Amino acid sequence: MNPAPRCVFSCPNQLVRLTVPEYFYSFRSNESHSIDIITAGFQKRELFSGNVDREVITETARKYGFSFDTDYSKTKHGEHLYDIMQHRNDLAHGNKSFAEIGQQTSIEDLLKVKEEVIEYLQQILQNIQEYLENEEYLDTST
Repeated sequence: MNPAPRCVFSCPNQLVRLTVPEYFYSFRSNESHSIDIITAGFQKRELFSGNVDREVITETARKYGFSFDTDYSKTKHGEHLYDIMQHRNDLAHGNKSFAEIGQQTSIEDLLKVKEEVIEYLQQILQNIQEYLENEEYLDTST
């Protein structure tokens, strides 16, 4: 079996320990690699604190080299994620009630935001899938 290629990205401060077993490289090219990499070594507690907004996604994309570009007309580039995160935190910590947060937004607006956020996350996941399938994480200089 060929030696595993070197990965381009580094892991400062040991925040992420991505270990990719040799069997990963033997998969057929038409299979999804995302789940395999996540299963191989994804440490979600160490990568994200539980609060993820578009800034965290953008920083992570820049750090590892996958695209954070999305179709603005469908996703608003995840601009609603910060508000959702803040509302979730306020609810989780008892700072605000559902009634307090809910009275500020109509059902129509909630549904629109939901669709934009889902589309944003789907497009980000597609970007990651393409990054993995194209093996853009590999160091091609050697």
